[in-house]
Amino acid sequence: YQRRVHGHLTLLDPPTLEDLTRRVRGLEREMDKVIGKKQAFSELTQADTLQRLDQLYDAVRRCDAVAPQVPAVLNRLVTLKAVHDEAVHFQHTLACATAAEQQADANLSATRAALSNVETQLQANMDTLRSNLTNVDQRMAELTARFETLESV
Repeated sequence: YQRRVHGHLTLLDPPTLEDLTRRVRGLEREMDKVIGKKQAFSELTQADTLQRLDQLYDAVRRCDAVAPQVPAVLNRLVTLKAVHDEAVHFQHTLACATAAEQQADANLSATRAALSNVETQLQANMDTLRSNLTNVDQRMAELTARFETLESV
């Protein structure tokens, strides 16, 4: 018990008390700084919160002004989607028709080329046939003339 009392009395010595006083004053200054920062932060947070609330209020006010038009806009978007789908279908149909037209043009060109070839071959065959008929006519005439010469003898 005596030691305890002696330890407590040592704390009351002037150098120890001065040291404790300095430490307490330092802690007091630090606490004042912390309290000042806390108040500044609190004021900043409150101002920031109020600013955000004002922004939200403005956004809600703008949305309230537009809200009655949303169903009409939604109906227009649905209609536009249907029109867009029809346009896509038409585009596909048009692409198929264009492809079919190109195929028909290619077939027509091939048919024209084949027809031209047939006409050329037919003309050549007709010329050959005429030439052959002319030759046959000449031979027949020659044979007839020989036969008549033979008959006259």
